[in-house]
Amino acid sequence: MVSNVISDFKKKLDQLLEECREESYQYFDKNIRPLPKNESGEFIITRKYFYDNDVDGFRHAYVSGVFTQEFFTVFASYPKYKQFLDIKESILS
Repeated sequence: MVSNVISDFKKKLDQLLEECREESYQYFDKNIRPLPKNESGEFIITRKYFYDNDVDGFRHAYVSGVFTQEFFTVFASYPKYKQFLDIKESILS
């Protein structure tokens, strides 16, 4: 039972993380500078345009801000923690 609650909560955090990521790209694209998109308007996310640059910094700040508003500072670090786990998993697999 407890593991189901934790699993459900983690799914909600991951869902919010993805929503925030998309919102940050939409905001950046509209208000800062255009980001690459395909014909259907979906962002073409590549390392060159979305990571280790101003887009990446903006996304981190935006997501952390939303997590702080939603869950206080306790979960503000979750996106960075999840990113660490994803990197660790890719290295180990």
